[in-house]
Amino acid sequence: MESFRIGPFRLAPHQRNGKATSKWLVDVPASIAGGKRKRKFFDTCEDAKRFARELDRRYRRGELGLSHTQATAEGTFRELATDWLAFQELRVTTGRKRQSSFDVDRYRLRVLLETFGDQSLAVINEERIALLQAMRLKQGRSPSTVNSDVRLLMKLLRWAHRKGRLSALPEFEWLPEDVSDTVVPTQDEVQRIIDHLPDRLKPLVRLIAQTACRSGEAFHLAWDHVDLDACMVAFRPHGNWTPKTRASIRQVPISRDLADELAALPRESEFVFPGKSPGKPIENIKRAFQTAVEAAKITRYGKPIRITPHTLRKATATWLAIDHRVPQRILQSILGHAPGSSVTDRYYVSSSDEAKRQAVSDLSI
Repeated sequence: MESFRIGPFRLAPHQRNGKATSKWLVDVPASIAGGKRKRKFFDTCEDAKRFARELDRRYRRGELGLSHTQATAEGTFRELATDWLAFQELRVTTGRKRQSSFDVDRYRLRVLLETFGDQSLAVINEERIALLQAMRLKQGRSPSTVNSDVRLLMKLLRWAHRKGRLSALPEFEWLPEDVSDTVVPTQDEVQRIIDHLPDRLKPLVRLIAQTACRSGEAFHLAWDHVDLDACMVAFRPHGNWTPKTRASIRQVPISRDLADELAALPRESEFVFPGKSPGKPIENIKRAFQTAVEAAKITRYGKPIRITPHTLRKATATWLAIDHRVPQRILQSILGHAPGSSVTDRYYVSSSDEAKRQAVSDLSI
């Protein structure tokens, strides 16, 4: 019979020199046993269970002088981070997590390791999280960045909770974030940007603007996933690359004009938009895109507005939702969002200047 737990206490058949004895042991963590780990031995499994249940009842009532969270927190944060990263790397290997997401998590984890390091998981409570938030704000980080740090911290603690290394999660408060006034470019403005792009990038950016796909999805689009006759593109796993989520695997229609543009491209690679290295997709268009935005001279209140390739994804979502009244279920299917996701309305659909202007013009005052 394998070991199991009752609360923070591990019960297991006793072994001596690698051989099983007739005894059962109850492992009492040092945090409960007064600073030094103890093991209690019993003649039967039932006796061990009765002892563990009684001890579990006592510490839950606070009779042992420790909180439930402290009593069951095992190991240091560094140990947890090491194990969690190893598991995430396995998820990347099996295609369940994107390498880019793993790289971002590993980068953000450095801040948490500097803060909590070799401290016990038991000390990560509401006060410590508030101190982390205050420290990061003092370093000049924005509330949204600090919230991202805390979001990763809670991701690790939830994983520890599922693995039985933490019995309860600490409470905390999110920092209030400034509401950003997203500027949605008009379709004419996007066309002006495309007109100022190098010829080789025009169909790529038009694809992003038409399908509201992510840049990475456009970069990794393979010819095998393009149906020019049906005017459809499919965003599917290709090689070691996989879309962000399962909902991101989808088919999206394109215009006949864009299909003709793609048909005119040279097929010198398996990718529709190859990069400089043979057999690899294009990796970045930020510099060329920014140059085109500046050349197009798109402004608001006399100042240039910030537009990125990702802005086009949000702009298309807004055009479809506000101007064309596309049902949310269809919009989520186009964007690659899970059905019913709150992300679509919260982060992707904004109030365009044209829609607000039309609403005001309809007033009879």
